[in-house]
Amino acid sequence: MSTTSRRRRPTALVVLAAATSLAMLGVAAPAFAHGWIGGSGSELVARQAMPGNGDIGLVQYEPQSLEAPGGFPETGPADGHLASAGIAQFSELDEQTATRWAKNEITPGPHRFGWTYTAPHNTDQWRYYITKNGWNPNEPLKRSSFELLQVVAHDHSAANTNPVHTITIPSDHSGYHVVLAVWEVWDTPNAFYNVVDVDISGSPGSADTQAPTAPTSVRSTATSSSSVGLAWTASTDDRGVTGYRVERATASGAFAQVAQVSGTSTLDAGLVASTAYRYRVAAVDAAGNVSPYSAVLSVTTAAGSGTGAVPAWNPSGAYAKGDRVSHGGVVYEAVLTHQGSGDPGWITARSLWKPVG
Repeated sequence: MSTTSRRRRPTALVVLAAATSLAMLGVAAPAFAHGWIGGSGSELVARQAMPGNGDIGLVQYEPQSLEAPGGFPETGPADGHLASAGIAQFSELDEQTATRWAKNEITPGPHRFGWTYTAPHNTDQWRYYITKNGWNPNEPLKRSSFELLQVVAHDHSAANTNPVHTITIPSDHSGYHVVLAVWEVWDTPNAFYNVVDVDISGSPGSADTQAPTAPTSVRSTATSSSSVGLAWTASTDDRGVTGYRVERATASGAFAQVAQVSGTSTLDAGLVASTAYRYRVAAVDAAGNVSPYSAVLSVTTAAGSGTGAVPAWNPSGAYAKGDRVSHGGVVYEAVLTHQGSGDPGWITARSLWKPVG
């Protein structure tokens, strides 16, 4: 297993200092940590919050506190300590037998994993893993027991802008399995680790052949000389919509996909000033059924001429890839989506901005 996630890590010393101070006071180091699976809209509950699990020690008072270094599986908690995130005060969670833990009863197919956030950090992504067929439930949880199940990408905004994730449990898994969810934070070097015990039985049911309804009310939320913000009204589906395909017309008039998102908005960047663009949106469900397309929306970008038509750089602003700003008489273009990253000259050295004029 591997990941290509890359996150800025400006606060490692701050995190270490806070953890050291808490330890000196006799408090669990991650007491300031902030999230667990089992929130509103969730079909499943993480081990530390699951009813019927008996004595689980101090973690019952801090279900949000399973925090450890990010970058799993290359880094993160040691094998045998994945459930506790390597925190000694929460070691009860690392007990592992086939019968130790109460289980969420589920069938194969899509299920909602909802998070409760006590502090919704800016977020890189969530990654979900599941134990492989043939894993030993009577041995401590280790990396080699898991395979990647699904990645939920995010735009580095607060985690609570995407609190519920539809994760598909594979039909070739049955019986007792463990799902490991890794919430990769963007504004610290850490991640949160939750394990969810599941008993997979039955079948996913009859094949899903019903497509979602078409998205409606596609509209522009903001335009600049180089970007168009889009939003639409959510589609409905008998088993749930998992995402939306956003398409833009090419010069030939044919439409091509420019984004696939889980929410009902997106930003299309890197565009040409004073140019008309045409968009349409379709919904997709877990079975891959695609809805009819929305009505086509035509949007014209703002005029641009030199740095005067480009907004001034805001040191605390949120920027999408392709956005342009002016600073010191130079126009910069965002190479990556980011927020509040300092002077553009400083950012350029870190491949977040590039000068374009």
